[in-house]
Amino acid sequence: MAQITFKQTTNFTGRNGYMKCSGIDILECTDTIMIAPLTSKGNIGRCDITVPYESIPDLIEQLKAIKAP
Repeated sequence: MAQITFKQTTNFTGRNGYMKCSGIDILECTDTIMIAPLTSKGNIGRCDITVPYESIPDLIEQLKAIKAP
């Protein structure tokens, strides 16, 4: 498990509605990784994105292609 803390608070929509997000939690599973938001209190939020291992290089490539304003 790895966690990334953001320098600024963002938001996410989860099971309990719209909440503040302080970062993400990355969990390694058998054949996927699971990315979940961290709440402003540092708890793992009740929503996630599952990414198959074979798609991780594509995800990284697309994230690198995004230019910050």
